[in-house]
Order: sequence, then structure tokens, then C-alpha cells
Amino acid sequence: MRFRAGVACCLLLYVMVLLLPAIVASQAPPPPPPSCGTATPVSGTSYYASPNGSGSCSASSPCSLQGALAKAGPGDEVVLKDGVYKGLRTQRNGTVGNPITIRAENKHGVVIEWPYPSHRFARNVSIEHDYITVRDLKVNGKSQAWDNFRIGGTSSNPAEHVIAEGNWIYNSGHMGIGIFDAKNVIVRHNLVQNTGLAQKYGEGVYIGSAHHDRPVIGVEIYGNTFRNITSNLIDYKDETRNVNVHHNIFDGHRKDAEGWGGDGLVRSAGNNTAAGNYFQDNIVRNAPDANYTVRTQNRVDVLDNVFSNIGGRNFISSRTASSTIVRGNTLCNASTDGDRGGNLLHQSTSTCQSAEQRIMNEMKSLPGIGGSSCSTSTPAPTPPTSAAEPR
Repeated sequence: MRFRAGVACCLLLYVMVLLLPAIVASQAPPPPPPSCGTATPVSGTSYYASPNGSGSCSASSPCSLQGALAKAGPGDEVVLKDGVYKGLRTQRNGTVGNPITIRAENKHGVVIEWPYPSHRFARNVSIEHDYITVRDLKVNGKSQAWDNFRIGGTSSNPAEHVIAEGNWIYNSGHMGIGIFDAKNVIVRHNLVQNTGLAQKYGEGVYIGSAHHDRPVIGVEIYGNTFRNITSNLIDYKDETRNVNVHHNIFDGHRKDAEGWGGDGLVRSAGNNTAAGNYFQDNIVRNAPDANYTVRTQNRVDVLDNVFSNIGGRNFISSRTASSTIVRGNTLCNASTDGDRGGNLLHQSTSTCQSAEQRIMNEMKSLPGIGGSSCSTSTPAPTPPTSAAEPR
């Protein structure tokens, strides 16, 4: 009996040892989610670059930026070590599910600097290929760059499936971001600051072309902050279709280098080939020199935004297309001339603040690396209001 009891005891102990890991696992808390702002690991190779690199493109032996870009293929990433680089131009396409990622090793530790001695019609950062993600760079136009951050290929070979996120784009001679000849683009969680420092105009984002031959189709712009923008905050040109600008903060608008205040904070122009475009759920503040708030000759529906401390002659310009819907907007200390009804005019400051809070709460759930929904994300830097380079 003692032998049988001993065997039974041993068998019971053996079974408990086998089951113990499963029991412990069932009682353990679930693993934590990925840390905030962490990108999905790349499926390919990481190529490292440094400003003076001449090595093998490894972490310990970085190569030049051009060398890393030449090596990177679908699923790979180009990791930029801290320092100042002179311009960036993509060289190869990624593919579906295997984009090429270009990122700073340390957020905003990398500066892509305007490579020319003076203002000219050229590009600082130029994303010309398909399935490209660019993240966490500082892009300094040195008060000269025409296209400080450009997304687009050619009319016969547009850039498709591009993501720009978490970048700090500043001191643009002309526009902050230009999107031409492109399809399926996402621009999110960037800071765009100080445009129009070299000449007339200086849009926050310029989409399409006034020459009717550079179509842009399928763009989403959200979660960005724009500060000290000249001319138009957003300019939708000919052949822009399905462009949705939503849940952004535009804080600060001024006259450009030639003293011009622009012809509309939200503007579109051309030959009525634009369609399906929206400007909605945005916060627009402090634009005392704007001539018009909405001036959209092609239809761009302007919905549920908050406009406060806006100067200018008219809320809605008489040249705005009759088909454009301007509705549900809240205005505080802003021109209301030209209103077509359906907007909340002459509201109190507290009403505007409540409306802004509603939009900011919605921004917390926006997707993307570095989104405000990340509880551990680093707050966006507070840049100076002058044209000086951020420190």
C-alpha cells in the first residue's frame, strides 16, 4: 500500500508540474501594449547613415545618406544618426506591406537642411517614390527653401502610398509642404512652422497645381500643428480629389515676405476639376491679416471648424463656389460677412473654447506613430515665433 501511495503521489506531483505553467499563465496579467510611438519592426534590413558616414551602412559603421537610400529596398529602413544633412531625395520604391521607412534614430535629432546658398526653385526633402514612410525628422528650409517638404513624382508616374509623420518642418522660403502628382498620401502629427520667409505666398500645405496637369488623389491630413503660416493655410488646386483635412490646429497667420496676407485661409482655385474635398473639425486661431477665411472657387466643404481671432473682409468670399457647403462652424471674434447660414456666429470665447476642446478630445484617438492618443508620448516642442532656427 505504501508503494502504491508513493507512486500515486509521484504521479500527482508530475501532473502538477506539467500544469503549473498553464495555471500561472492564466492568472498573469496580459502583456503590455507596444510602447507609445514605437513603429512596427521592419521586415527587412536597417541601413544606418550619418552626416559624414563612409562605412558599410551598419549601426557601428554608418554610410552616407545617399548610400543608405541607394541600398534600401522594400521592407528596409534608413536610420539617420543625429546631425545635419544637406537635403534628402528618395531613390527607390517600397511595395505593398513592405514600405521603405526613413527615420531619425532619435526623434528630431536629425536636421535635413536646405542645401543651396540662396532661394531658388528647388527641393529640400523630396519624396518621389511609392510606399515610403518618413518620420521624426527636423526639416530646416533656412528661410530659403521653395519646396521644403515635397511629396510627388511626375504626372505619368505619381508617388503613391506615402506617409509623413512626426516631422518638424520649419523656416520655409515658400510653402511648408507641397503635394504634387501623388496618390494615397497621409500627412499626420507633424509640426509646420514659419513659411513664406523669402517671397510672396507661403502656404501651410499646397496641394495640386495651378497648371491643371498635376493631379493629387486621396490625401488625408490630420493631427498636425501649423504655426506662423503665410498666405493660405491650405490651398487645394486643380485636379485635387478626395482630400480630407481634419483635426488639425492652425495657430498663427501673418503677412508674407512681400507684405501680402493671402486671399483665403481655406482656398481652392482652378477650373472646377477638384472634387470630394473637405476641411473639417479643425481649429483655426489668430489670423488678423487674412483677407478672407473661406475662398474656394472649386468645391471644398468647410464643416464643423472653430475660427477665432480672424481678421479680414469676409468669412465667405463672394468668389466661393455656390456648391461649396460651409456649415456647422463656430466663430469668435471673426468676420462673419458673406455667411450663408448654418454657422454659429459671434460666439463667446468660452463657446469657442468648448468647441476646441471637443476637437482636441477627438484628436486623442487619431491613429499614427506619435499620435496624441499615446499616453507616454513626448509633448510637441514649443518653437519660437520668430524665423530663427529652433534650438
